[in-house]
Amino acid sequence: MIPVDRVYQKVLALLNKEQRGYLTPQEFNLLADKAQKEIFESYFAQPKEKLYKNTSDDHLDTISEKLQEHKISQTSSVGVISLTDAIYKIEHVSYVNTDNIRRIATEVSEAESVAILTNPLTRPISTNRVYAVTDQNFLSIIPNDAFLDSMRVEGWNMPSSPNWAYVVVNDKALFNLNAAVDFDLHQSEEEYLVNRILELAGVIVQKPGLIEIAKSDRMVMKQEQNS
Repeated sequence: MIPVDRVYQKVLALLNKEQRGYLTPQEFNLLADKAQKEIFESYFAQPKEKLYKNTSDDHLDTISEKLQEHKISQTSSVGVISLTDAIYKIEHVSYVNTDNIRRIATEVSEAESVAILTNPLTRPISTNRVYAVTDQNFLSIIPNDAFLDSMRVEGWNMPSSPNWAYVVVNDKALFNLNAAVDFDLHQSEEEYLVNRILELAGVIVQKPGLIEIAKSDRMVMKQEQNS
């Protein structure tokens, strides 16, 4: 977790230092949510890029650590699961047959699942199942037969939206700790988060120079993380 008030105060301090204007709590909350989602989404793109570049596994281990607190799972004994909003990205789907051995199912599209079922040559067997997710967010495993004992979906949830909550006293917004929601990211992302919010804030306060400063700082930090 990263304290939302600390990030907001850093953003305000840097804005004031550069005489770039003021960011209201409402504006900050919108930009904070966007910045957090961008960072979280990047975790799922970076491992693939790194593997293609044949770099060490250290970076992948770091991303795995950052995602650890967001791990979530759902289970079913009937071969069909209505995915909750909590599961944002699926890591893998596994199942247990009556032989009590857990195996990993292969993902296919909904259209592919129909084609697979209609072709005897491609129809999966109980020890080599596939799964598909429908537009209605239902996940089905194939074949769904009497040999299936249980199914488990493992993945990650989306971070909670940050909120710099406040109460107004004498026309001034004062931080409300009891109602605030901190950033749901690994603490190592704090400075990167501050720079990304500043970069986005440059559009609101109409200061292009702020965008360039924040973007430059953010790129330097990214290079250091990837080195």
